[in-house]
Amino acid sequence: MPLRTAPCLLYYLWKIRKAQRLSPSELEKLQNRKLRAVVKHAYENVPYYHELFNSAELKPEDIKTKEDLVKIPITTKQVLQRLSISERVAKGVNINKCIKCRTSGSTGEPLDVFLNKRELSYRVAMQTRVYGLNLTEKKVNILDRTHLPPQGSPATIFRKLKQCLNHLGLWRRYYFSLFEEPGELVSKLLEIKPDVIETQPSTLKLISEFVRENNITGISPKSIFTRAELLSREDRKQIETVFGTRLTDLYGIIEFGIVAWECDRHQGYHINSDIVLVEAIKNNQQVYGEEGKMVCTDLINYTMPLIRYAVEDIVILSKEKHNCGRNFPLIRLIEGRSNDFVTLPSGKILPPILLIITLEEIEGISQFKLIQENINVFDVQIVKGQNFKETTIEEVKRLLTEILNRKTRINVNIVSEIPREKSGKVRPIVSKIPVNL
Repeated sequence: MPLRTAPCLLYYLWKIRKAQRLSPSELEKLQNRKLRAVVKHAYENVPYYHELFNSAELKPEDIKTKEDLVKIPITTKQVLQRLSISERVAKGVNINKCIKCRTSGSTGEPLDVFLNKRELSYRVAMQTRVYGLNLTEKKVNILDRTHLPPQGSPATIFRKLKQCLNHLGLWRRYYFSLFEEPGELVSKLLEIKPDVIETQPSTLKLISEFVRENNITGISPKSIFTRAELLSREDRKQIETVFGTRLTDLYGIIEFGIVAWECDRHQGYHINSDIVLVEAIKNNQQVYGEEGKMVCTDLINYTMPLIRYAVEDIVILSKEKHNCGRNFPLIRLIEGRSNDFVTLPSGKILPPILLIITLEEIEGISQFKLIQENINVFDVQIVKGQNFKETTIEEVKRLLTEILNRKTRINVNIVSEIPREKSGKVRPIVSKIPVNL
C-alpha cells in the first residue's frame, strides 16, 4: 500500500480511538447501524447471501438490531468451502487486487478469505487498541513457517512506510520461523533483546522451558502477546515466571482479525464490538452468562461479507461492566483450540501449530486430521477439496517427512468426512504419546 493511503489509516485510527470512549448504549447503536449496512450490502451484492435470505423469506429491512440476527441461518465454513469465489465475494470485486488470507485455525478446514486494502487498513488501525502505538519498541513475531511477515500484516501492507521509519530507527519488527529450534530462537532473542514478543502459547512454552532448564537470563520483554491457541493457566504462570512480565492473550481469527483481547486486569476478553458482532448460541438462541457456540458477523468486510459465521469455539458472553473503565462487552470464557504436542524419535517436541500451518498451505484439502499413533507412525486423514490432485497425497507425505523424520511412517487416507469431538470441533493434531514439559 503506497504512502498516499496514510491519511486513510489516520482516519481509521481516529475512529478506533473514538469508539473506545463510547458508552455501552452508543456502542450498541454504532454496532446496529453497521450491521444494517453490511446486511443490505450482502443481500444486494453477494449471490450466496441473496439466495440465503430468500430461502429464509427474509429481507434486509427485517434485520434492525443484533437481536434480529437469529432470523438469519448460520453459515459454516464447510458451506463456504463448497462455493465458488464469485458466489461468496461481492459483485464487481477484482480479487487480484485483494489480500487473500488462508485459514484453518484449530479445525483443520482451510478457507480463503478476501479483503480489500481499506478493510485491512481498518484491522491494522484496530490493532493499536491492543498493542498500543509505540513505534520505538522492538518486536519479535514467531507466527509463521518463514522469516517473512505473513500476508496481510502491517509490514507487508505499509512496506514503503516501514522502510522510511526503519531508517529512523522506528517500527523495528523481526520475524522468526516456527521451524527454528528453541535454542536458536533463544539465541536470537538474546541478541535482539526485544521489547515485545508475540507467538503461540505452545511455541512460547517450549522457549520458556529451554530458558529455564539452561538458567538463561537477559530476555526481559516489556510485553508478551499470545494468540491462535488455548492458553492454560499453568502455561501462563510458567511463561510469566520465566520472563518476569505479565502476558496478554488475544483471541484472533483469520476471518475477522483480533476479535477480543485481555486488558491489564486479565479478567476476560474485551470484544472489538465496533468491527465484529459476537453471539453465543444455545438451542438457536442468543445467551449470556452461560456456554454457547460462538457465531460472528464482520461489520467492516464488504469484499467477502461474513454474516452469522460459525466459529465453533465455546464462549460465555457477559453483559457486566468491566472495572477497567472500557465499555466493550466481555467474553468470560473461551474453550477450544486445544491440540497435542508431537514427540519425535529424537526426543524433539514440536508445537502443533507448526503442523497445522504446513498442512493448511497444501492446495486441494478441504479438511485434515493428523494422529500420532506411536513414536514412528503418523496417520493423516484428508477430505478432498477443490483443486485436489493425485499429487496432493505425495505432497502431504513429502512436507511432513521434512518436518517429522525420514524414518517415520506417514499413512495418508482419503475419507468422506472426519468425525468431530463432543464439542462439535475437529481436533486436527492428536498424539497418543505422553509429553513431559
